[in-house]
Amino acid sequence: DWMGSLALNVGTSLYMGNSGQGHRLSSGVTTDVQTLIWEGHLAYQTSGLDIRALFALADVDDVASLNALKGLIGNASVGERLQGGYVQLGYDLLTTASTPHQLIPFLRYESVDTQVRVPDGFSANPANDDTIVTLGLSWKPLPQIIGKTDYQVHRNRAGTGVDQFNIALGYLF
Repeated sequence: DWMGSLALNVGTSLYMGNSGQGHRLSSGVTTDVQTLIWEGHLAYQTSGLDIRALFALADVDDVASLNALKGLIGNASVGERLQGGYVQLGYDLLTTASTPHQLIPFLRYESVDTQVRVPDGFSANPANDDTIVTLGLSWKPLPQIIGKTDYQVHRNRAGTGVDQFNIALGYLF
């Protein structure tokens, strides 16, 4: 992470490793499933304004072997490439009040596709290419506690997205 100012945080992370856990196919071949995950994120918070964004990309090798091990066929394949990200905009309505509370309505746009690329002989399931628009409200009575409610509109290329209403309570320790 890099703190460009008190208001700006920009960062990235990278993971690379074998995810096959030594599983063997019936042919005796061990699956390595080399996995690379990269993400970049930013947060900008000033004078009540709260802007956040994140993008993540994953590449998985040896997916055809993993599919064989798991008995997956057709559009049930594990993705060789997965990607997604979001942009969120919020504003603390209590920023000028003399209170430790925060009341933040927010709007978030997400795009997630867990099968950007699949191995030859498989097809991508259009239901796994999802776009989500979230309208929500967060309340922080203390910096470590948050109550949150939101409504999400889910759309995917298969036309099977199901909208949902969420309520959550969180504690940062």
